Amino acid sequence: MTKNGNGKPVPNNYRKIFPKSHIRAVDLQGQSHNVRIFRVEMVELFDTIQSEKALKLVIWFVNKTKYLIIQERRAELIEDLLCFSDPNKWVGQVINIKPGTSNRGGKTWEVIKVGPENKARPDAPPMPEQTEDQKF
Repeated sequence: MTKNGNGKPVPNNYRKIFPKSHIRAVDLQGQSHNVRIFRVEMVELFDTIQSEKALKLVIWFVNKTKYLIIQERRAELIEDLLCFSDPNKWVGQVINIKPGTSNRGGKTWEVIKVGPENKARPDAPPMPEQTEDQKF
């Protein structure tokens, strides 16, 4: 971070200035993370490509405040990793997410890559105990 004329720190990536409710590559701070899937759901989000709201599959992780938006390709990768096409069966499973890049339309984009749990980095928390009142 650098300081501006007022002495306030300026983040080293402008994306940190504009926080989002979903996980972005910048949120991962250049590191891979083992995450345990806590909940999957369909959420109405604004689709920037279609310029309208649409239902999207999202995944929430244990002890994380942001969700991961699941596009078709990412869903296929998770299905291959966990051997379940039913997203409801992904709950409780551990995957690894890390920042990466992708080239589309002649432009390089920051993305989140999904892969198998990194056994050398066992940082995924266990599933919390749930009472009947806490179940979603």
